[in-house]
Amino acid sequence: MATAGWCSDCNANVWVAADGGCSNGHPRSSLRGLYQVPPAVGSAPPAVSTPAPQAHLPAHGTSGQIGVTGLSGQDAVEVAGTAFAAHELADAATTLRQKRRSAVRSSIGWIQAIAAFTVLNAVAALLDFNVRMVVGASIADFLMAIGKHFGSVATGAALVAVLAIAGAYYALAWVFKKRGLIWAPVVVIVFYSLDLIFTLLFRDFFGVAFHGLAIFYMVNGTRAFRALVLERRTAQMTSAASAAGIEEAPVPQVLSGATETV
Repeated sequence: MATAGWCSDCNANVWVAADGGCSNGHPRSSLRGLYQVPPAVGSAPPAVSTPAPQAHLPAHGTSGQIGVTGLSGQDAVEVAGTAFAAHELADAATTLRQKRRSAVRSSIGWIQAIAAFTVLNAVAALLDFNVRMVVGASIADFLMAIGKHFGSVATGAALVAVLAIAGAYYALAWVFKKRGLIWAPVVVIVFYSLDLIFTLLFRDFFGVAFHGLAIFYMVNGTRAFRALVLERRTAQMTSAASAAGIEEAPVPQVLSGATETV
């Protein structure tokens, strides 16, 4: 009976050579999940490299059985089960990646909303409208109140300052979205957290709640972005280490200049 197993170096099922190693020349330590191929499948493996029996997976999103060429009975069930588990694991990784990207896009949307509502609040204060958007930066209300107290010139200066603050928020959202720099959302989280001081000065507890909600989503998006960067760098370093013959790749680190396409 011929023997086959999974080779971690080949990343595939392979025949086991006479010396107990992989038929492609890898050592015995690279093999796991050995199984015997029934005599009906064929004679002992030849000396040259020969592909091992492969499991056939159904297309993603379709139903069907998993077949294994060259195996039958319990051996086929075990190999098919391993292949199906790998297929499910790949699907789970894809789903997690999509959720992380969605969290990143959500955090960008919150930053852009802060910028937009900050401008709307300043315009409402300028026109004496008794309307305020709780998501906007409360410092805009504070600056406009101070400006209107000291006259039209001060009001104009306050409006310019508010527009600059809103522009800074929007610029940071652009940097995060287009350049993929992880420090951009961190800066927003810090300054929007400090903005809670002005929210409390106005005793706007509803605004405090919305500030907390926005900060939660921005932190969640930043963490998801960091995970995406680590995932990409781990894949790159593992690939590079494999090409260089290194058994274990170094652990990647995420710095302030880390980038990722969002």
